[in-house]
Amino acid sequence: MKKTCDTSKDIMDFASKVINLRRHAITEDSKKTVKIIKEYLDLKLISIPSNTLCWDWVIPKQWSLKNAEIKFNGETIFTDKEHVMAVQPYCSSFKGEVELEELLKHVSFNKKMPNDYSYNCSLAYRYPYQKDWLISIPYNRIKKMKKGKYKVSINTKFSDGEMLIGEHTIKGNSDKTIILLSDICHPGQADDGIIGIGLWIRILQNLSKRKNLEYTYKFYTPTETIGSVAWLWKRKSLIPKIKAGIFLESIGNKKSLKVKLSHKNTSEIDQIAKQVFKKKYQYNFSEGVMNDELIYADSDFNVPMISLQRFPYPEYHTSADNLNAISEKSLEESYNKTMELIEILEENYYPKKTVTGPIYLTKHGLYKEVSNKKQYWQNWNLMNLLGKNKSILEISEVLNIDFWEAHNDVERFRKAGLIVKTYK
Repeated sequence: MKKTCDTSKDIMDFASKVINLRRHAITEDSKKTVKIIKEYLDLKLISIPSNTLCWDWVIPKQWSLKNAEIKFNGETIFTDKEHVMAVQPYCSSFKGEVELEELLKHVSFNKKMPNDYSYNCSLAYRYPYQKDWLISIPYNRIKKMKKGKYKVSINTKFSDGEMLIGEHTIKGNSDKTIILLSDICHPGQADDGIIGIGLWIRILQNLSKRKNLEYTYKFYTPTETIGSVAWLWKRKSLIPKIKAGIFLESIGNKKSLKVKLSHKNTSEIDQIAKQVFKKKYQYNFSEGVMNDELIYADSDFNVPMISLQRFPYPEYHTSADNLNAISEKSLEESYNKTMELIEILEENYYPKKTVTGPIYLTKHGLYKEVSNKKQYWQNWNLMNLLGKNKSILEISEVLNIDFWEAHNDVERFRKAGLIVKTYK
């Protein structure tokens, strides 16, 4: 029996189980995270060994942290036990004495969040081509550090391992596929990744109960960038079938929810996003925060992927991005908006007439009494657009009316047998 995720509180409970795991490209904690997600969803597990060449990318070694410590004048002033973010991902081992000036070259901090640890993932993405050691100390502690020699001891390990990716599929009438995505990485942070995973669990459990979905939906569990490259490499035959994607970036904090449009800007998923989000809540592709939608936008894939995000937010890439930064009200809004995107995607079809010429509305019980010319011409134009090879979404845009208003009117013609659903 799978665990249920029906509410925003359930999402928070899920996030609490994984937030402090060391979730990077290949770690034991990343594998543990996938197995925790498997408690909620049926997952097909994909394993890709270290050193595997995935097009131009190489699956890295597995990274593990044994211990880290800094002493000054015989007193321990730093250890890896302080916070999961204290030692940065894919940090190399180091042992020696360094002056304060040299030490600070290897310390990540955020002056705007002076009491918090700062996240720097550069080594995780650049390994093995760039190797170094990197830790994090809150800025207010750094200000108090005195000049002198600091004894640094960092013990990490790199070994052959395997990238583990979980994949969940909900099959629809068509093999045209919608990718639903968030990343499992960013340890010690809630909204940057893992809250999005929790929201997808809730949505996927909802969608799995639906009958007669038009599209196939795929969710998988990557670490940022390399995980999506690896998954696409493993699923080469699926790429031509991918219609669009939705990425959930930081959707639980208290800032306004926005949508970042895809690199295409005018694809069907973009037009749906423009219906669901007002203009002031839309980002162009180059705005907001970037993520795996960049991978899908590559010219060899050319898949439009939109991204929902509450960005910028002050806790970003710091230990303040914890569960206290998450608003259940924000999660509910994000859930409702994402579901609305999917609902419109499912219901947006191309009506094809089954009769030739003008439709005798009264004969089919479709005639509408109107009180003004505007309503008359709206009805006439809608009926005339049924034969123009336009989707319901396009019809709503031409008529400048809400998608669901156009959908309800078009459905009257379908139920009368005057049109049939077609898809592109």
